Amino acid sequence: MCATVHDRMPLILMEEDFAAWLDLTTSPQAVDALLRPYAAAEMESYPVSMAVNNLRNETAECVERVEVGVAVESQLTLGLLDFEGQP
Repeated sequence: MCATVHDRMPLILMEEDFAAWLDLTTSPQAVDALLRPYAAAEMESYPVSMAVNNLRNETAECVERVEVGVAVESQLTLGLLDFEGQP
């Protein structure tokens, strides 16, 4: 699923793996075991605002679902896109 959005796959951990990932005493073998693909069936993909592309934006808007046609129009209004639809 991630390949349709980006050419790199982020590491996504299950909540029960957080402690092992952060523990400096976790063995290299145990860390390697955490490096597994996250199940695509557990993920959801949807369009979001272009605001997500700006590191200064740390708001809920960055993860809220938007309608594609409405998103472009509102982003032009907010100055997030130029008139050619580019960020």
